[in-house]
Amino acid sequence: MIDGIKRFRLTMLGQFIVASFVVVVVIALGLTWLTGNVIEDQALTGLEAEAHDTLAVRVEQQLTPEDFEQPMVGERYDEFHRFVNESVRSARTAAIKVMNPEGLVIFDDDPDKVGGISSSAGFQMAMAGETNSHLSHPEVSTGDIDQTDQFLEVYTPLVPAGSSEIAGALEIYQDYGAVAGQISETRSSILKGLVGGLALLWIALVGIVANGAHTITRQRDSLITTRALADTDGLTGLHNHRAFQEKIREETSRALESGRPVALIMMDIDNFKGINDSQGHQAGDMALRQMAGVLSSLAGDGTAFRYGGDEFALLLPGTDRAGALELADRVRRAVMGRTGDEQISVSLGVASLPDGAATVEALVYGADVAMYWAKSEGKNRVGDWSRLSQGRAEGELPWFAADPALHASEVVSALGAALLAKDPSTGAHTERCSRHVVSLAQELGLGEKETSLVRVASLIHDVGKLAVPDQILFKPGPLNEAEWAQMKQHPTAALRILAQVRSLADVTPSIVHHHEHFDGSGYPDGLAGDEIPVASRILLVTDAFDRMTHDRPYRKAMSVEAAVEELTSNKGSQFDPEVVDAFLSVLSRDAAHTPRHDSSLGADQLILR
Repeated sequence: MIDGIKRFRLTMLGQFIVASFVVVVVIALGLTWLTGNVIEDQALTGLEAEAHDTLAVRVEQQLTPEDFEQPMVGERYDEFHRFVNESVRSARTAAIKVMNPEGLVIFDDDPDKVGGISSSAGFQMAMAGETNSHLSHPEVSTGDIDQTDQFLEVYTPLVPAGSSEIAGALEIYQDYGAVAGQISETRSSILKGLVGGLALLWIALVGIVANGAHTITRQRDSLITTRALADTDGLTGLHNHRAFQEKIREETSRALESGRPVALIMMDIDNFKGINDSQGHQAGDMALRQMAGVLSSLAGDGTAFRYGGDEFALLLPGTDRAGALELADRVRRAVMGRTGDEQISVSLGVASLPDGAATVEALVYGADVAMYWAKSEGKNRVGDWSRLSQGRAEGELPWFAADPALHASEVVSALGAALLAKDPSTGAHTERCSRHVVSLAQELGLGEKETSLVRVASLIHDVGKLAVPDQILFKPGPLNEAEWAQMKQHPTAALRILAQVRSLADVTPSIVHHHEHFDGSGYPDGLAGDEIPVASRILLVTDAFDRMTHDRPYRKAMSVEAAVEELTSNKGSQFDPEVVDAFLSVLSRDAAHTPRHDSSLGADQLILR
């Protein structure tokens, strides 16, 4: 992927270099053309002015009214011709013609043309009092004119001395060759200067863009690397839970649009706690890496994830139920091995879309339930959610699949969606708490049913906050006494909400009491010690730790070390000491990492909000 991005950057840079070079050339040519036209216009204006202001004045002084009445002949022609040669003609002035108002040529350098008639547009404009000109190749045979040269043909009105009336027009052929040569040289010089300056500018611009492209590429590479690290489990090298959430939603959406199947295999290492307890955490880590190796080798077109703790997942786009079940059994057989004296096995659950699931939540839920069914049935086996869901409809299910909490998946999803709509940060928070409570429940040795109940409770433990006003819930600072009292009502609000859902009856007490303190100082009922449901004591610790170690609207996150110190210092008062110790063992084993920040808020507000 990085190589592809680099090639794309190089292609884009090459395109920019070519395009910018073309732009520079076009600008240089355009500026040269415009500048040359300005110079040419100025030259034409100068030649017209010379004809009108100098040459025409001299001619007017030598003409009499009688001269305009008939063509010049004989001595008068010779006299006026000498005057023209001596006083009018110059190196640039090639030929002269004088006409009366009727267009009768009264004088021309060529005697044969005297007496002819001129009716050109230039003559007509001159008789209207306007000096005008145009470039031409005159057909003349006198003087030094080269008939291949270009000339400026100037027409200007003639007003004889002592008169205010236009008596005729003067036509002068000005040699334009020398002027054109000067303009060409000027244009060439301008073009060279512009090309040189723009070339330097282009080189500098290409250098800046190339450096910018290199910087962008490095930053992009760094972001890709950072993202890869953020999506990778450090111990196993597999994708982590965060990557799982993104990928499964992406693939499920694609499957629903295309009509192709997608399958999910959830799996959990059997008796993993026993491996850690009997052989140490290094052996446990080795088992996790062995599990990751098996999944990587068998995943094929699928993607392997470490879901959390000793739980893994295989996401299989394009695979149907039968293919997923076959692969799950291959994984089960491949995992069977030995680490020391402990037999390693794995329990797996399979769910597929569209068979047995229609949404991403149902897909995860089904695979999870099937996995726990496999563990409850003796472990080292594969659970099939489609078969289990069919068995549920027929009333033939073991306790786990018949558990009322797990019958409430749609209700849980709906409540979770409502919480997410009120507070977008809730989604990530509940996912993290869900992972923590499962690991903690297993560390405490809870049964499969109790573990499933606490996991469901973790997903909707904040449901009572739907009744808390936004200005209190999202206040960017400590709550005052009245606000604090209102915030403490959210467990009671949760009871009112959940009392309407009979299928969540077993889960409700753990949610209502998850702010009770071990010493009886909590709320809403002031329960203490074993009076508090064990699921509530688990939720209090995991909820507190997650809130302390993640940013909130009113404060920055604490470091893991500071959060651990907070949990430890409140053992026996706020938290159940046994639960805290078990949780710290889980943290140590999983090597959790959280950004380091400080907080000036007390533990109660850190944990509650």
